[in-house]
Amino acid sequence: MYTDPQDEQFDVVDENDEVIGQTLRGIAHKDKSLIHRSITVLVFVNNQLILTKRSNTKDTYPGFWTASCSGHVLSGHTYEETARRELKEELSINVAGNLTVLGKDLIHFPQESEIMTTFRYDTLDSIIISKEEVDAYQFYSINKGFFNEMLPNLKITPDLRFVLDRYMPPAQSNSAVVDLCALRD
Repeated sequence: MYTDPQDEQFDVVDENDEVIGQTLRGIAHKDKSLIHRSITVLVFVNNQLILTKRSNTKDTYPGFWTASCSGHVLSGHTYEETARRELKEELSINVAGNLTVLGKDLIHFPQESEIMTTFRYDTLDSIIISKEEVDAYQFYSINKGFFNEMLPNLKITPDLRFVLDRYMPPAQSNSAVVDLCALRD
């Protein structure tokens, strides 16, 4: 049983991020032609990145390690509103100040397509995870040891792989449109 409501309404967008319709979460996650919006937030505490392990009741990539916070943009909402909401829901973080936008990318996952905006947020706040969303979290120093020794041993989501490759050293990809079907574990 999923804890993600399959009847959430998402805006369907074109490759330029213009709204062209709406669909339900359960449909969007099964049809790559229905591009919808999502967010990912990389949260740093004392220069260490928080990675979270997705709950086993999530509808996509249950039990996988992922970015600090991620979520889908509900119909009529903005990327930033969604990032703030998801930070509160998943990690009990009330955003004080601005979120830093790292970029916006069209990504084709194995079963769906999203335009994902990636944010960075630096905080000293305490982390309290929502057990409905997150099973665990871990702090990581982003260095060569992380990329060469730790990361290969983690079962990670395709969106985390993309974000790390694109926005964290060592960058390996400059493409704004990426097909992650080959990265499916």
